[in-house]
Amino acid sequence: MSFDEAKIAGCRSLVSFVMTAFLLSACSSGGGSSDPTPSVGLSVTPGSSTVVAGQSGVQLSATLVLSSGAVDDTATFTWASDDSSIVSVDANGFATGLRVGMARISATSGTSTGSASVWVMSPNPGAQNLTLMGTARYEDREYDLNGFTGEIRSKAIRNTVIEVVAIDGFQVIGTGATDASGKFNLTADNSKNQGGVYLRVISRTDPSHTEKIEVRNNSTEAAFFAFASPALDDSASEAFSATQDLLVTTDEIGGAFNIIDVMSDASALVQATGLSCPEPYPTCVPPLAKVYWEPGSLEGTFYDSGADAISVLGGGFGGDTDEYDDVILAHEYAHFILSKFSRDDSPGGQHDLFDNTQDIRLSWSEGWASFFAFAVLKSPLYIDTVQGGTLISLNNEDYSGAFKSGPPLSALAIYTTSEVAVSGVLWDVIDGINGGEAEELDLSFKEVFQTILDFPTNKPTSLETFWTTFESATSTESFADDLQNILRERKISLFADSGEAAESELVVNGARQTHTLYQNGADPAGDLDAIPFSAISGTTYILRTFNLNSGADTFLSILGPSSEPIATNDNASGLTYPSCGVNPLTGLSTCPANNTSNLASTLTFTAQQTGPFTAEVRRSEAAPPSAGLLGAYEIELTSP
Repeated sequence: MSFDEAKIAGCRSLVSFVMTAFLLSACSSGGGSSDPTPSVGLSVTPGSSTVVAGQSGVQLSATLVLSSGAVDDTATFTWASDDSSIVSVDANGFATGLRVGMARISATSGTSTGSASVWVMSPNPGAQNLTLMGTARYEDREYDLNGFTGEIRSKAIRNTVIEVVAIDGFQVIGTGATDASGKFNLTADNSKNQGGVYLRVISRTDPSHTEKIEVRNNSTEAAFFAFASPALDDSASEAFSATQDLLVTTDEIGGAFNIIDVMSDASALVQATGLSCPEPYPTCVPPLAKVYWEPGSLEGTFYDSGADAISVLGGGFGGDTDEYDDVILAHEYAHFILSKFSRDDSPGGQHDLFDNTQDIRLSWSEGWASFFAFAVLKSPLYIDTVQGGTLISLNNEDYSGAFKSGPPLSALAIYTTSEVAVSGVLWDVIDGINGGEAEELDLSFKEVFQTILDFPTNKPTSLETFWTTFESATSTESFADDLQNILRERKISLFADSGEAAESELVVNGARQTHTLYQNGADPAGDLDAIPFSAISGTTYILRTFNLNSGADTFLSILGPSSEPIATNDNASGLTYPSCGVNPLTGLSTCPANNTSNLASTLTFTAQQTGPFTAEVRRSEAAPPSAGLLGAYEIELTSP
């Protein structure tokens, strides 16, 4: 679709944006009233019109609609122009064009106001040689761990489409793009039209550029956002040039350009690895990312793999928005990247930063996405501003620190089933020595991303799979100790028991033992822990696993003195989860949480002879897909 054919976001997306009103229906706003039948809206028609300076005008009319749906025929209106030097309007709504430009003409009745745009072009032809140059920038909102600081920073609108539009017929007569500094230099021929032009920046990167992002209002209208300059009168001579510096504010559509800015950096990070990706993306250049953002919309923030589009919250939930939450924007782009270049088994659905018993596939997907955002922004700060609610923020570098208004990370950001622990592990791989941490790795995003590309196809996507693949690739570089230090800080046990070959005896009513479901070798899964204990004939014992973590699901067996099977147990609850997933109506998981209550095992038995017995613990073959292949657990033997 060419940009002269493309839709531009209208009233439903941005009531205050007036420079593209020629493509829109008139916007109106309703207000309260003391009348028994209050009004619900005031409209002005025509919503957009074009006149010639000093030669023509247009008659506008206003309509006030009551809450009953009826038109108020008794309403009177007060007319006004927001720039009477461009367009004047009389008491009856007749608007007269005075000079090249555009003015909003408003009609007010009581507390209701509606408006329309009147464009004015020159009576003379436009310039044959038209040159427009300048810089396009947008306002970005600064934030820290306490939320938005109130500071505004001006940033370049980079590599983004910009057009020259003639007011006569609203034809696009020139198209180009801003450069990496936001600068532009466009030429056009407007001699076949009446004079009068303006510049329009479109919410899409230049299609020829390698960072490909577009922001539209919604999937139904699919309209781009656009910011336009004031109009210029180019009819004074055949050669006309002017410099126009554009600034898109936070009160207008700055959020659309911040989305483009953050996601452009995210795309550039992937491309900078120089790696080879699977077909059809052999050079790891991400394809076009389609983003939908509509101010005031109820649509939340997420990546929809089915629609292959990213949705960004526009303020429908208590006024909360995400268009300036850079971590959230890069996080969703990370899901987009994973879907294009690797695999993602996550069932999706709702998830909680505070939860460390998540579906292990979900915690991997979300943790990877947050890590990716840290890498894009070069900062481990996770910040999700919430208008009128509780700020969600944390520093994933400061493991002893706290969630904003919450417990310390060391208490909750643990195990492979915590998305915060996952993002922390990945960040620690690339951040070097920082904050007095134990690890000393200073690898690159490239090495992490290469592991993502190398994921085996026969294993679920999880931190377990990432880590075993990554560790195998880096073991020759003597990083083993540093890798394990990173894991231990997050209480992740991806290593074999110290006494794997000869397990220590389990003592009745004695100390609990800690074990991992991990075996040395190329494939750590399939570990079998054979733990000896002694029993006395006629005595009743309780053998149980507990404190399961990192996705462990134990299957417990007891073997007698002659290695004969005595008893087995999968889940102490007696429940199994053969087909769990996500409820499509609620978005909630139907799989069990990865904890002791759901997946631990318990056996009560009375010994029929005195002698050595063996407790065998392995991963359950009936483990739900939300559980891991590995994990850790504790085991104890008691006698009442």
